[in-house]
Amino acid sequence: MPNWCMNDVVLRHDDLDVIKATIAELETMEESKLFRTLDPEWEFREAIDVDWGNDSDQTEIRLNFSSAWSPPEDLYETLEDNGWTVWATYYEPGMEIAGITSDYGLRGFDDIHSITEEDIESDADLKEVVEHWNILEEIEMLREWDEEDEEE
Repeated sequence: MPNWCMNDVVLRHDDLDVIKATIAELETMEESKLFRTLDPEWEFREAIDVDWGNDSDQTEIRLNFSSAWSPPEDLYETLEDNGWTVWATYYEPGMEIAGITSDYGLRGFDDIHSITEEDIESDADLKEVVEHWNILEEIEMLREWDEEDEEE
């Protein structure tokens, strides 16, 4: 059984007709078919716990879902190749990884328990991830557990 990676994504496209067509497809999709709805050629794992919505003027689509092990980075790349702008962040507490899209792709942070407050304050991407997932307390707790283990 996989560890489940939580994902929040915002999709934007310059062509409003593409957004509206995608919203229409999302309205009729089966939950587990989210990735195939966004990319009919998708052949890999699917999403669970899918929630989605759009803003009132239908200029963006917001997605929240869980994926097995890691975010669907290849899907994001395909969407970008097809004219979408993708903002995405993920958090997988079991493997202690998190990440966010940046100007150069999906940027990941491993071993989040070793992240310090100084690290967070000096890195805008990391700060956004920690604040988005509200995981500062969890990071501090994991760090304390590691310190206790080292003392024993």
